[in-house]
Amino acid sequence: TPGALAMAEVAVRRVLFPGHPFAFLEPPAGGGRPVLWPYVQAAAAVRAGDIALVLRARSFGSGDAASATEAARASAAVAADVAAAGTSPGPITGPALAHARGMIDAAIATLDGLADRGWRTVAGDHPDDARGRSLGGDAVTDRTESFDPLAAILGPRG
Repeated sequence: TPGALAMAEVAVRRVLFPGHPFAFLEPPAGGGRPVLWPYVQAAAAVRAGDIALVLRARSFGSGDAASATEAARASAAVAADVAAAGTSPGPITGPALAHARGMIDAAIATLDGLADRGWRTVAGDHPDDARGRSLGGDAVTDRTESFDPLAAILGPRG
């Protein structure tokens, strides 16, 4: 459900970046749902509040610049009107809440993994992976203690 996912994305970003204006960028055509985007964007504007930019993807023929400009202006105007209406939406529920919780759980797991195992969490290399035992330019050396490469020149920090 694109609408519920958009509501969740906006709700989480609003908590993470209070007071930061939103930008809505329409994805390129081909996702199978380009017709929904202006409606999802207008609905998400209710939760977004301050909106700095609404950028539509090119979905018109090369000779139809007037229609493209009119559609972009209409989208921006609707978003501004909805945001300026001063609506104060309630908490998200249903699929939007489930998506928001999943996003937050994934972010926490990623941060915990980075703290425990470093960038291997994101890159996918496991310390026991055979590629880590190779010799040559692609070899990986695990470092288990802190290391200051400038300590020999500048002396220890303290």
